[in-house]
Amino acid sequence: PQLLMAVPQAPYLAFGGRLVTQLAYPTVLRWPSRAPFEVRIENIGATSGISEAALLEHFRPLGAVGCRLLPPTAEGGGPSRGATRRAVVTFRALNEVLRAVARPQDRVIGGVALECELGESGGEVAGSQCLSHSGSQSLGTQPRLSRMRLCLRALGLERLLLDEAEGWFARRPWEELLSAGEQQRFCIARLLYHGPSFALLDDCTSALPVGKELEIHSQLLKSWGITPITLSPRAFAPDFYTRELQLCVQESPRLWKLDDRRAPSSSAADDVVDGGGGGGAGDSPLGAGRVAAFEEDVAMGSARLEEAVAASLDVEDVVECEE
Repeated sequence: PQLLMAVPQAPYLAFGGRLVTQLAYPTVLRWPSRAPFEVRIENIGATSGISEAALLEHFRPLGAVGCRLLPPTAEGGGPSRGATRRAVVTFRALNEVLRAVARPQDRVIGGVALECELGESGGEVAGSQCLSHSGSQSLGTQPRLSRMRLCLRALGLERLLLDEAEGWFARRPWEELLSAGEQQRFCIARLLYHGPSFALLDDCTSALPVGKELEIHSQLLKSWGITPITLSPRAFAPDFYTRELQLCVQESPRLWKLDDRRAPSSSAADDVVDGGGGGGAGDSPLGAGRVAAFEEDVAMGSARLEEAVAASLDVEDVVECEE
């Protein structure tokens, strides 16, 4: 899983990009380019009564030529009675597969919504088309469409998918169609899709109402297992963010100061870790041990961030940064 992902205040939306690639950015998506072309259907309820014949009848107008139900599997992967089932529907061409998964709201049989994903067609990545926003080819991954829909729904943006005739593959000038607040919500949905351990949020919800901002920071990210680190020129969510690192603090020799709000001091002095110097760590209300522990955490965190950044940059990126 990804360690860290940054979300800027001004969202990046590629001009005229497809909805699916906008949400997956910066990941390059991979599309199968050789037979067999398949759609994988997940989580068919064991009591839904959906048969192979019903699935084939549903997908045949889109070009399906075959269908097979896979044995039921329990959560651990083994066979089990009453567990959810999966199915694979086969098509002749890639464009038929894309039509089958483009509009998930149309994939309903007997009131049961089907979770449709691209099948692992063609066997090897070498036989796949990997296209970025610019059209360049490189190694990529297949989109997780069901997760993408959940992410849009969580931010109140599912209509972007449901209102489009081409669904996931609609091309629009999104940066013109979406308001500033909707663009910021879209980038939070992008963050949820990638699911990093930590999110570096550069004042990226400033265009949203205060209540929605607090909900995203204090509830939504936590429920998706993401730890937020927020950069902001304003005091923000003091009841949620228990530590505040202040930079460019002139009265501190190291120009930084850490406010720890988890254990407010009973004395008049602020419960603060100062950036060193002067009277030494022993003068801090938190004590020398906690100052040393914090400095060690900072060093370890810096090393992890440097490693993550280095892994995400290629040689051309480094040259551009140096220039």
